[in-house]
Amino acid sequence: MATDWGPVLQTGIGAVAAALGGFSAAWIQGRSQLQLQRQRRRERAADTLTEVTALAERMNPAWLNMWQRMAPDEAMRPHAEQLREVRGKLVHLAARTPSRRVRRVIHKLDPKLNMLVASTWVYLEERAKGESADKALATVKASYSEVQRLLGKLVAAL
Repeated sequence: MATDWGPVLQTGIGAVAAALGGFSAAWIQGRSQLQLQRQRRRERAADTLTEVTALAERMNPAWLNMWQRMAPDEAMRPHAEQLREVRGKLVHLAARTPSRRVRRVIHKLDPKLNMLVASTWVYLEERAKGESADKALATVKASYSEVQRLLGKLVAAL
């Protein structure tokens, strides 16, 4: 009696095709999920970067004269509070990112951003007292330039 191998062969081919199809679908879905996670991470990073940039722009030396009518504490307190929030988000971003380059830039940016806000506060206090604020203004300008440079590096690293 001869065995009919046709149905056995068809069943084997069908099983292999089903296994390959399942593997391919799982692989494609896995890649899609990774891409979606990367996109979400980039969006969160962009949101944080937007807040950091906005804070830095408020400390732009070209804008400091508009705050002369306000008391230094009144002018800077909201920015100091925003600095705390932004620094927390930067730390969170650094902890979540897989990129060593991004973590390095954030590690450098954090103290420079703090220095920018602090030096702006000192500048405004010296101006309010009627003292010469040239040295403080030079510190604000240097800090602002450094923060802008690091923000550019962070954008490139993201």
